[in-house]
Amino acid sequence: MNDRSYGFSSYQFTTGGIGLGAPSPVLVKRVSLAPGDAGVEQTVREMRKMVVESGSDPRWHDIALRLIPRGEALVGEGAYRQLVGGLRRVFRFVRDARGAEQVWGPDIHAGRIASLGYTWGDCDDEAIVAASTVHSINLGPIRFRAVANGKRGRELNHVFCEVLMDGAVGSRWRTLDFMGRPQPEVRYRVWPI
Repeated sequence: MNDRSYGFSSYQFTTGGIGLGAPSPVLVKRVSLAPGDAGVEQTVREMRKMVVESGSDPRWHDIALRLIPRGEALVGEGAYRQLVGGLRRVFRFVRDARGAEQVWGPDIHAGRIASLGYTWGDCDDEAIVAASTVHSINLGPIRFRAVANGKRGRELNHVFCEVLMDGAVGSRWRTLDFMGRPQPEVRYRVWPI
């Protein structure tokens, strides 16, 4: 999650030449990451901005309704289990190139899911897909949680989305980290969206 360079990808419509009006992936921002937690802060700040801006994209609402069938209430444990299961079906884990941090924007993920039925990326992308889905249907307040799970000492090295949901015992933060088994946390940090 915290390497030297950082790129954001986004669809951009061309104005001339081959592919007139067709979406084409373009790297729109590339920055050098600060070392340690400051680089994680940079990454999460951009991820938050992307998710908030994706809120007006109707594709995310359609994706959420496919993941949680209309017959189910969009609240509670049933919605949470269906959402996690649906996200597992539409997301494939793919590592970033060594020495680079690539974060695909929500528009690219929504386009992939709409056209291919799935999308891919690493933990940053998993968090963006989960947050964009939950944000589109207002399932509950959401936040990003970055953790140090001991793989690289105390360095924050994994990020995921959490949603505050009502349950039988009250409200609690539910993890939308659907890529693998939870790892013990050495420390963590959260950012509300």
